[in-house]
This record gives sequence, structure tokens and C-alpha cells, in this order.
Amino acid sequence: MAASNPVTAPSPASAGHVAPAARRNYASLFALPAAEQLRAFADMRSLYPTRNIARGEHVSELSAAPSLDVRYVADGLSLNIDDFMRRGRCAGLLVLHRGR
Repeated sequence: MAASNPVTAPSPASAGHVAPAARRNYASLFALPAAEQLRAFADMRSLYPTRNIARGEHVSELSAAPSLDVRYVADGLSLNIDDFMRRGRCAGLLVLHRGR
């Protein structure tokens, strides 16, 4: 799916626009207006303590698989993965099955 509206991480200055309640409670992030949700989820480090974790000694490559033709019904509509990404304002989707 081609991205029609690229999502960029907020600048440190814009992180201050996230509602204070969301800084304390992860569940409250879902109650934020859409534009604030986008900023908050794109920059979790401004909301919660984070740290980098070094990779292990043995790293497994994730190879690309064929595209999935997944369909589902929501709100009485037959939808696909592109619809899911658009409706959920998702930046990515990773499907793993048995380590692949």
C-alpha cells in the first residue's frame, strides 16, 4: 500500500501538546483527539521512560512473504488490509507465524 499521508515523528516541542492525562495513563491515549494520538504514538519517549536494548548475539533475518489477501467485515462493510491501515491510521503491520 502506498502511503498517501506520510507520518512523521513530532518534534520535541510538539510533544508538549499531548494531554497531561495521557502522560500518566496509557489507556487514556485512545481517548485523545486523532491528531494528538498520532503525535503521542509516534513519540512514546516523550511520555514514558525508554531505553535502547542491544541485539543478541544471534540475530534471525525476517524474510518477506507474499502479500496477504485478508478481508474482514466491520460496520457492515467488507474491508481489506489497506482499509484497516487507513481506518486505524496505522504506520505499519507485522504478521509473524511460527517465527516467520
